[in-house]
Amino acid sequence: AYTSAIRVVGTDVYVSGVEYNGTEYVAKVWKNGIATSLTDGLKNASSNAISVVGTDVYVAGYEDNGTKFVAKYWKNGIPTNLVTDVVLSSYAYGMYITTE
Repeated sequence: AYTSAIRVVGTDVYVSGVEYNGTEYVAKVWKNGIATSLTDGLKNASSNAISVVGTDVYVAGYEDNGTKFVAKYWKNGIPTNLVTDVVLSSYAYGMYITTE
């Protein structure tokens, strides 16, 4: 496993990163040391950035769709693709969340 970003909110520590399952890299988030998988582990993926706003956890990264990597973000574990027309691979390495 390796980590890519850390956020501390109050007494909670959030970490984004990946863990190798023996065949693929699984995008994950750890909260206070407890891991949650963002992907199913069937295709390579990565979580590269993390933001926490209130009780919402946002993670930016990418996942292999079988032919290309697709940039995406997860809000509370629910994925959203950042591109819809996947001609070239795309990756998300950062994010900024504002409540303004």
